[in-house]
Amino acid sequence: MGSKILFNVINSDRSTEEIVAAIQKSAMLLGGQIIRLNDTTLRIVNGKEGVQFGFSADFEATININPKPENRYEVISNVSWKMNTLSWVCFIVGFFVFGILWIIPLLHLFIDPSKNYNNIIFMAANQLGAQFTPTIY
Repeated sequence: MGSKILFNVINSDRSTEEIVAAIQKSAMLLGGQIIRLNDTTLRIVNGKEGVQFGFSADFEATININPKPENRYEVISNVSWKMNTLSWVCFIVGFFVFGILWIIPLLHLFIDPSKNYNNIIFMAANQLGAQFTPTIY
């Protein structure tokens, strides 16, 4: 199981609704299912399009957009992933039959979706004509 927390700041005079809609629209590039939990929270299930070695994991992300004073929005993305069924099957079959299949579960160790998830926030800020500041924890 892996996890990343991405902290971004968007400076824009647009409304919160417009910011959330732009992020939701740009998140469609990741694929998967996008669920709007409330006015300022998005959940993305299996958004792994373009993530290196993403085929070996199941992804889940929660994106919170927090409006702050002075036309500032803090976007906090919590992305987590775990081994999917393909990885578990390759692990078990590789243990008993053919060890080369262990490569698939080992690829799970090299997954880093932070670039892709930062890109969707950057694209949303670009679409709105806003300033963008990324940080990865």
